[in-house]
Amino acid sequence: MSAIHPLEQAYQKAAKDPEARADFYQMLVKSTVFVVGRQEPPEKEGQAPHVHLKQWQQPDGQTALPFFASAESLKKVLPGDEPTLTMPVVDLFRLTRGTTVVFTTPEGAKSFLPDEVEAILAATLTLDPLALALLRAARENSEDAKKAFYAALINSQVFVRGRPRDDSQRKPGPETRSLKENDQFILASMPHPHIEGQKILPFFSSLEHLRTFVRADDTYLSFPALAFLSMAAGMDVPLVLNPGFEPHKFFTREEIEFILGTARPEPFEPRHFKPGGQVSLGPPEVYPQELVGALLDFLPAHRQVKAAYLTAMREETAEARPILVIGFEGEGELTEMFRGAAELVEQYGADGQPVDFATVRPGEEGLSRYFLEKVRPFYLRPTQRNRNGEKIEKDESGPEGVGRESCGQAGFFGRLKRIFGGGSEKQ
Repeated sequence: MSAIHPLEQAYQKAAKDPEARADFYQMLVKSTVFVVGRQEPPEKEGQAPHVHLKQWQQPDGQTALPFFASAESLKKVLPGDEPTLTMPVVDLFRLTRGTTVVFTTPEGAKSFLPDEVEAILAATLTLDPLALALLRAARENSEDAKKAFYAALINSQVFVRGRPRDDSQRKPGPETRSLKENDQFILASMPHPHIEGQKILPFFSSLEHLRTFVRADDTYLSFPALAFLSMAAGMDVPLVLNPGFEPHKFFTREEIEFILGTARPEPFEPRHFKPGGQVSLGPPEVYPQELVGALLDFLPAHRQVKAAYLTAMREETAEARPILVIGFEGEGELTEMFRGAAELVEQYGADGQPVDFATVRPGEEGLSRYFLEKVRPFYLRPTQRNRNGEKIEKDESGPEGVGRESCGQAGFFGRLKRIFGGGSEKQ
């Protein structure tokens, strides 16, 4: 006699004890289940494969799609030679949206109606900062929460169904595109959920929200939120953030015009790391001599900058190349300096090398403490004094892991390289 599958055990317990239902749902969304069906290869390269799932008619005349915890349970309920597939429950629910699906066991069954499926899918999402800000604004209905939502919106990247108007170079299948000058796009609308005959333009706070909402083979695009709002403002179609989820938000034309007229986005996008991930810091494998030289020419004109530091940050589980992190210790507002430094990164940074900026604050934990205690600055403001109170008339700095002698002329050599390379000298 075979043992009962753990998911079937959880279901049996939940059927008798309401307090056990949460455990069943948690196990369910993490499970891989069995269905009757077959998969055919895609017609074109890059497209999703075609999946055909078999449904059965229920006593009330409606059709439903059964799924099973194990192949053994499937054969007990549906003996025969039907082809079977395995897939994660979340993928099954996304694929069969609008259909009643039935968790079927030899001892009983649990039906999931479309509304319950949507609620389960929504509960599996990891809320991004914009979705969290929207949730807080909906729950609290306070001015502070609303301001926080708008601040999150104008600094976010959003996702929308659509494609470039000229997509002759586009490969088949889903695509993420960022907005470039003179680009034109065709954006997908959908029926208004409350007003018959009208349309809405949906957009989403994360790729996960969008993928949960649309078909697997839909094309999608990504835009900075303000660029998207500006592009969509003249379409005379209501915009809806995260439709199909709770909460979602409708935007009126007046609201969009107000946002576009008053928004002041932050100049840079914050970087988020996955909870529990391991991040290591250390000297870069290849020291960015030309970029450092450009910064050494640039920073003396920004007297509010006391020191600048450089390190490399790597996620232990990531395959991407390490991120260069430049830390600036300063006094007062550094936003304009950041903008100028970002232009230098674009001009003199290595191709494909990600670069982040950080503000170094004495007494602060994290990167600030690391820079101040472990890294020698590559730039010191000329009027800065050393620990003995002596005035420093010229730069004594050097890169992390490199002696001062090897970096003292970085700005000079960087200038020479740019001059002989045809670039202009930064004053």
